[in-house]
Amino acid sequence: MKGNFIKNTFWGWVLMGVIVSATLFALVVVSFVSNYQSNVDEAEEWKTYRNTEYGLELQYPGNLDFSEIHDTENTLRVNFFYNGNNLVGPIEINIVKDGSFLLDDNNIVGEKKIGGISGKTYAMFTGDAYSHCEQTSVYNDNLIYVFSDNCGENMNVFNQILSTVRLTKKGTAADWKMYINTNCGGYTLQYPSDWFVDASNTANVYVTPNLGHAKSGESIQILADTVTSNTPLEYIAQSKYGTLGTDFTQKHVIIGGKDALKIKTICESVGCGAPEWMVRNNGCLFTFTSGLDSDKLESAFEKIISTFKFTK
Repeated sequence: MKGNFIKNTFWGWVLMGVIVSATLFALVVVSFVSNYQSNVDEAEEWKTYRNTEYGLELQYPGNLDFSEIHDTENTLRVNFFYNGNNLVGPIEINIVKDGSFLLDDNNIVGEKKIGGISGKTYAMFTGDAYSHCEQTSVYNDNLIYVFSDNCGENMNVFNQILSTVRLTKKGTAADWKMYINTNCGGYTLQYPSDWFVDASNTANVYVTPNLGHAKSGESIQILADTVTSNTPLEYIAQSKYGTLGTDFTQKHVIIGGKDALKIKTICESVGCGAPEWMVRNNGCLFTFTSGLDSDKLESAFEKIISTFKFTK
């Protein structure tokens, strides 16, 4: 009798433990589902970010804040972040007006389409410390958009935001004219309505504010040469200037949606410091050069070059 009592008591406690454990487990599951649903519901309340000046529109979760910072007069940095901490967030967007952005072709890891436009994806790092693990640059009209993640900590949100991006063309002034050239597969560019184009030689075109000085320093020259090799642009620049002992700077930019190079010589003689751009397309090397008075016209030249588009 006593043995049965002990046995029954033992199994009673076991049964009670099972019931308590099951109850606690159910409460945890309900709490988890409730919290998860709360977070999902909060995230589903998406808002719209729109900037007409820079031609960007996207959707973002309602539990994010954003900031807009102009690092220079030609750039905008938009950062989306959590809880008022602008260092913690799923995405940062840098937009550059003049079409120039430092790119490192050695870090290309793939391609990604954003806003219906294909862009190149780069693995970005400084030394051993990654500032952004991934950046995708997209070229649209005269703007470069660089979308950066936060080293994969919020990749799901990052990709969701990217899927909502719309890039609306900012465009140039409404009264700008368009020039069409059929050499080397063809190209187009836009230029101010009070400027001129000298295309007497379609392989050697001048765009200038003064037709009488078309072949002087007050112009930008567009030279298209057929090439048979894929020599890197850096080697071409080195061959042109380095072998002469002339110092120069070079910067990777985008022209017509293609990787290009901007070069400036460093010296004391007349004509030094005038910018030059190189880009390759359809078996041709396009060189944009400017002359002695380029300093005061460089900004205008940059804007004209930003409208350059290949037709093939």
